[in-house]
Amino acid sequence: MALLSVVLLAITDNVIVYQFIMMPVGVIVGISLRATAAAVPVMTWEWAQPARAHTGYP
Repeated sequence: MALLSVVLLAITDNVIVYQFIMMPVGVIVGISLRATAAAVPVMTWEWAQPARAHTGYP
């Protein structure tokens, strides 16, 4: 909602130059990105490895 309000206000006014508006919006966006990243499980190194090729017959 903060980003939407900044975009809507940018139509009529140059809110991007106001630090007292952009700093809280940056904090809100940063916190929400961190919360989203914490909710998604991180892929471990074992899962990121490609499948090993078959090296020979038993």
